[in-house]
Amino acid sequence: MASPHPSPRGEGAADIAEALSKLLQYRTPDGRYLVTRKVHWQAIFRILVDRGIYPDGTDYRGFCCYMEEVFPTAEWRVPLSYQSLKGISRTMYVRPFAEWRYDAVYGISRKSYERMCCIAATLDKQLSENFTRR
Repeated sequence: MASPHPSPRGEGAADIAEALSKLLQYRTPDGRYLVTRKVHWQAIFRILVDRGIYPDGTDYRGFCCYMEEVFPTAEWRVPLSYQSLKGISRTMYVRPFAEWRYDAVYGISRKSYERMCCIAATLDKQLSENFTRR
C-alpha cells in the first residue's frame, strides 16, 4: 500500500533536514532558542506547505509521519504533535505565510505572532540557501 504522504527520500530531503536542524538550534540575539513550543511547528508546517515540499495543507497527521521520516525525532528539541499542529486551522497561520497579518481577534499576542513570523522567515531563508547551494 502506498504511503499517504510524500516520500522524504527524494532529492532535497537532506536539505530539508539540515534546514530544520539549524532552525531548531537557532538562538535569538538574547541567547534563547527561537523554537521553544509545540505550537511553533505550525510555522514550520506552513513554510513546507507554501514551498510545495509537503503538498497537503490540511493533512496534519500525515505531516507528523512525514517529519518522523525526513528528520529523526532524536534531533527534535521541541516535540511535534498532531494535537498542537491541527490547531493551525483556528488561526491566521492556516493561510500562506505571505498573507499573515496580525489580528487580535485570533487571541494571539503580537509577541507570539512576531515569533511565529520569525520562525517562518528563518526556515524559509534557510531552505532557500540550502537549495541554491547545490
